Amino acid sequence: MITKSNTDRALLFDGPETDLHNKLFDLEATPLKGQDLSLDHITGNSFEELEQEIGSEDFAAIVATGNFKPDEGFLDHYKSENRLKLYYLKQGGHIAVFSFGEFQPTRYQLYLEGTWTLGA
Repeated sequence: MITKSNTDRALLFDGPETDLHNKLFDLEATPLKGQDLSLDHITGNSFEELEQEIGSEDFAAIVATGNFKPDEGFLDHYKSENRLKLYYLKQGGHIAVFSFGEFQPTRYQLYLEGTWTLGA
């Protein structure tokens, strides 16, 4: 069983790509706090791969509580409310979901969409 932690959607970055690659992110108000994460850590796992790791039922719960929608393309990627591609980071019993991409030409955004806790 999976439960959503009390983590609101948060904008972590909004700006040009050149400012993004050397930046580190600390997820302060989440169960994953105290870690300096780079963009490579955050975007290392495509959200769709999470279903294989946690199972269909828990994956469906994350999709529903995160209000994520599949795109209309043939790749079956899920998107955030801003239509940005989703990624996940799993550490211990916690999962953080992020959205990242080019929001406008040369303007990139990175959001923490939420965190979930895997239970017994």
